[in-house]
Amino acid sequence: MIFYGQLQQGERSRGGQRKRYKDALKANLTTLEINPADLQSLVADRTSWRALCRQSIGIFEVSRISHAENSRRLPKTGHTGTFTSTVHAV
Repeated sequence: MIFYGQLQQGERSRGGQRKRYKDALKANLTTLEINPADLQSLVADRTSWRALCRQSIGIFEVSRISHAENSRRLPKTGHTGTFTSTVHAV
């Protein structure tokens, strides 16, 4: 049983747990649309693994550049963002 006093004086870091290397690798693979479950079989053939990495990184870079260009255009077109607020009279 944990009491409030123990929680108040604890040494836990705020903002969540630290990411492990394994977690960062899994996130990067999913960003590149590579299934982390198939990683061991994919890396067994080095030439196909390198080709898959180059292809995935190329696709990611094209989408990243496209997103950056669209983000740069938004202020020029007068678009203020997706946030809209409504005011209701009381």
